[in-house]
Amino acid sequence: RSLTVSVSSVNGALFSVRINADIGMPYDQFLIYYDDDPIQGYPRRTGEYITYSNTILPGDHTISFRVSKPPFEAPNPRDEETDGTGEVWLDGFQLSPNPPY
Repeated sequence: RSLTVSVSSVNGALFSVRINADIGMPYDQFLIYYDDDPIQGYPRRTGEYITYSNTILPGDHTISFRVSKPPFEAPNPRDEETDGTGEVWLDGFQLSPNPPY
């Protein structure tokens, strides 16, 4: 499952998003990608909403949020109390442009 946002900025920008990840390896993980390169990963629950932010260079870019499963079978059935539900909530996505140079 994924969500991709296309962004374009003349002077670059700062993006931020609030994340609540209820995931757990070896069942799934949550990754943030910038132009198809992973820049941040969450292999376990965040426990509550946390804020993640990063810079965007000038130009056209994509930011993707992906929940993925590893390429192997988990050794035991998932226990949602300890391993999470496999869901991620995103809130308050913001893109704050840098001022002109």
